[in-house]
Amino acid sequence: MKTKLLLFTFLSFFAIKMNAQCSAQFTYSTNPNGTVVFTATGVSVNPTPTLYAWNFGNGAAGVGQTVTTTYNGNGPYIVCLTVTDTFNTNGCTATWCDTIYLNGGSTPCSGTPNAGTTVASNTSPVQGSLVTFSLSGNTTGTGITYQWQRGISATSAFSNVGNGTSTFSENLYSDYCYRCITTCTNSGLSDTSNILCVIPVAATACNASYTYNYNALLGNVTFTAATAGNASSAVYSWYNGSTLLSNGANYSTAMSPGNYNICLIVTNAANNCIDSSCQIVTIANPNTCNASFYIYPDSLGAPHTYIGVNNSTNGASVYSWSWGDGTTSTGQFPAHTYATAGNYNICLTVGTPGTTCYDTTCLAATINKTAAMYSVNFGTPTSVSSSSKEIATIYPNPAKDNFTIKGLSSATYRVEIMNLNGSILKSVSANGNQTINIASLANNIYILKITNQDGTSQFAKLIKE
Repeated sequence: MKTKLLLFTFLSFFAIKMNAQCSAQFTYSTNPNGTVVFTATGVSVNPTPTLYAWNFGNGAAGVGQTVTTTYNGNGPYIVCLTVTDTFNTNGCTATWCDTIYLNGGSTPCSGTPNAGTTVASNTSPVQGSLVTFSLSGNTTGTGITYQWQRGISATSAFSNVGNGTSTFSENLYSDYCYRCITTCTNSGLSDTSNILCVIPVAATACNASYTYNYNALLGNVTFTAATAGNASSAVYSWYNGSTLLSNGANYSTAMSPGNYNICLIVTNAANNCIDSSCQIVTIANPNTCNASFYIYPDSLGAPHTYIGVNNSTNGASVYSWSWGDGTTSTGQFPAHTYATAGNYNICLTVGTPGTTCYDTTCLAATINKTAAMYSVNFGTPTSVSSSSKEIATIYPNPAKDNFTIKGLSSATYRVEIMNLNGSILKSVSANGNQTINIASLANNIYILKITNQDGTSQFAKLIKE
């Protein structure tokens, strides 16, 4: 049984240093599952760099000091690491590349070698950026030599460039065409690869400006990078101080009240640009929004109709209702009709966009009367008071064991205490200054109906605590 050895061979390497303070190298190892782990080593940046950008040569890229990728063929693959100092105003950048082959590189050549296909790390690079040329599908083994050539067009004269390795790299500022002559020294025979022409494009700068929006109802902050002017290959990194939060042009997260130094760093290894922008993001302490409402049967309206009172406080500007039957509404005074009887959990969420004013409350309402339709109508304060004219007041409210009716001392009132379903739990007659005992009632919210001698009724919310 033959065992195939997966062998990686570094045929050449180079390092591009754009600043004397930067250098970058890497090592690699293979896993039994076929993946390859690359680790940035020999990095020299003061302070330690915060951005490691990888191009694996297989169409994939990565970010981080240690990264993993998988190769599907024998190569060659040009792997490049770009290290960027993102915290200094004049931050440096260094790039290190190596050509990697799988399953080869140790067999002596013979006959006429196959020069393969000329490939480039970028066929439309930004002017001044580094481009690496290599061969794909070429003959490998000991005794192979390489001579790269460059010309101003495909039909012009070509001159020798490079240092005799299987790859050639240079910073491109003008249009050039490239090919490589491979020779087997054992046979003295040669082959020339195809001509590949590369046309650089005008360089663009990096733009790290951004905006953010705090949504009090959702409780999160959304950060949006201004992508205008940035190339599609730009890398966006969000930081809170020196802590990396996320990568990508957009970032959304929940944030507690406080001050945050949020920085966006935009880099583009293709044109060696970098930009950063920081803002102090202040999340204020929450405003005291108070969501509150109650409903009670409308004795003066149509059958099976309830009056809703929205008594939310502290200036919320957005109202969102969930009726418990899969439907929702907005607005301060909505109306809703239920198709069937049942148990419904009615919820109200209030808030003010752009602030931390936010509150939610829910009311469990059981509508169990035998009728086809049930309606809940939240009216404006004027419409509610017109259907529930005040004929007496009660105090205290909330109450513990007793509350007092305050009205005409000579008048007699019918006082009915109902649950939120409209069922009467207690009914008594009382004069205008009589105390009513409610010790037997559980702590809850109740509807109080007060009717005078003329038959006029008033509804109020009673809280037992």
